[in-house]
Amino acid sequence: MAALDSGPFVWHDWLTRQDALTTYFKPKSVEQLLAFLATVPDLRKLRMRAVGSGHSTSDVARPFRLARDDKRAGIAVLLDAMELAFAETGGRWWRSDFPKELPGEKLHRVRAGMSIAELNQELAARGLAMANLGSYDGQTVIGAIATGTHGSGMATGPLADLVASIEMIAILKDPAGKPAVKHLRIEPKDGPTDPATFGAAHARGEHDLELIADLARGKAKERYAPIVQKLMGRAYYELIERDRDVLLMQIHSYVGAGIDEQARDAVRRCFARLYDLVKRESGASMAEIKHWFAHGMLHNVMAAIRAHELDEEWARALTENHEEECG
Repeated sequence: MAALDSGPFVWHDWLTRQDALTTYFKPKSVEQLLAFLATVPDLRKLRMRAVGSGHSTSDVARPFRLARDDKRAGIAVLLDAMELAFAETGGRWWRSDFPKELPGEKLHRVRAGMSIAELNQELAARGLAMANLGSYDGQTVIGAIATGTHGSGMATGPLADLVASIEMIAILKDPAGKPAVKHLRIEPKDGPTDPATFGAAHARGEHDLELIADLARGKAKERYAPIVQKLMGRAYYELIERDRDVLLMQIHSYVGAGIDEQARDAVRRCFARLYDLVKRESGASMAEIKHWFAHGMLHNVMAAIRAHELDEEWARALTENHEEECG
């Protein structure tokens, strides 16, 4: 394994509006990234934040959980030098009958940490090109996909619509309920990977990926509803910790809704939109959405009265693991 590339690092967004003195780690392979995760004492307490190229100017991307919290300095894991996990020339693991939506369309594996500019150069060298892109090419591929970056055409979807399969390192639970690091290839049931040839290659030791291709396209949200809810909850947790005014405004709105009809109508409309958003993005059941909102309201109240500052049984019981369980 190649020597680790790591050291002091000043992270900043593309406009240098947000910056932080931290440490960087630049893995050159999936093996190095897996080795890094193996050094984490407790994976259940690991907090990760996808930053990409820092194209957003929000402080949510800073390597500190809170802007004022210097004791929680993070490590910037830079993926721009990390190669693909394995060579796959000739598409020997792809299904020959995988449907093409456009004439001449081809499957192409790309590195998540490369920039759109690098992707364009790589495609051009092979006589290929994207059908449509936005005007800026400094984002990372995964950053553009995760944030819904789109091109300039009215009839074309975002870059994420072009993704047929994704490879990722995930922290899941083993049979004993303990966290376990997994190297996965995830795609719909009718995705591009041929399970037979892919499985045979795994048996020969050509790769260490586990194929998850048991999802019908319309069922993906149902399976990942708990994950989506947890991510949405964590984003909200970060928001109200950074900006207490948002929390207090909510609390005041509920008081106003109890005595004023216009305020009540406004809060009802807000809750209706929130419900529709959570239902649409998570695909969760009514019972799951009800639990999600109930947990969030408990967190609102505990945060408003700063219960986490008290060393009393009731406070500990109602606030313990809020960050881990939010959502």
